[in-house]
Amino acid sequence: NYVAPESKALIAGRVKARLAGEDVPSVYETRLTRKDGTVIDAELSAGVIQYRGRPADVGMIRNITERKKIDEALRESEDRFRRFTEATAEGLVFHEKGKIIDANPAALAMYGLTDNAEFVGRNLLEFITPEAHPLVLKQMQLETVLPYEIQCFRADGSTFPVETSTRIYKVGEKTIRASSIRDITERKQAEQALREIQQLLQLVMDNIPQSVFCP
Repeated sequence: NYVAPESKALIAGRVKARLAGEDVPSVYETRLTRKDGTVIDAELSAGVIQYRGRPADVGMIRNITERKKIDEALRESEDRFRRFTEATAEGLVFHEKGKIIDANPAALAMYGLTDNAEFVGRNLLEFITPEAHPLVLKQMQLETVLPYEIQCFRADGSTFPVETSTRIYKVGEKTIRASSIRDITERKQAEQALREIQQLLQLVMDNIPQSVFCP
């Protein structure tokens, strides 16, 4: 009477299977109905014992309603965070001790990758040119990293300039670093074009004959 309707068939089937000696999970989740009609989530730990010469099913019940609410809230929070990272045009790379644990689609596109599996689990330094390694390793010792520029590798081996900054987050016992990645190729090209124009103008100015005015 205290088992929620949707769980009755499940529990009855598992009790019957255990008493018949079949191998079934000894711990599982179900829903129970209290005397006042409210429904709770419960975890059942069950087994078979010999009672007065006959096999008997025995179990322990633990109320996990609050845990389920916390789990659901955590899933919703993760879903919101995932939607945010997927929507932003800025590349985001999450890593722990240099090992990549996640990245958003914008970051994958910058590196010329299409599948997160090609990125996750690899060392972050694999995607950074060797001459920048000392700087990156030094920055990894800091808790908050202000924007700085480095050269990175695409999947095809070509390089491109990025501006990156990092923040640290504590997740339980882990220290997760979230690095933002911005492809600054167009900005660098514009800066180079401006320098060339300035050099050309200076060259022209340096070679214009001085005018001589006679009284």
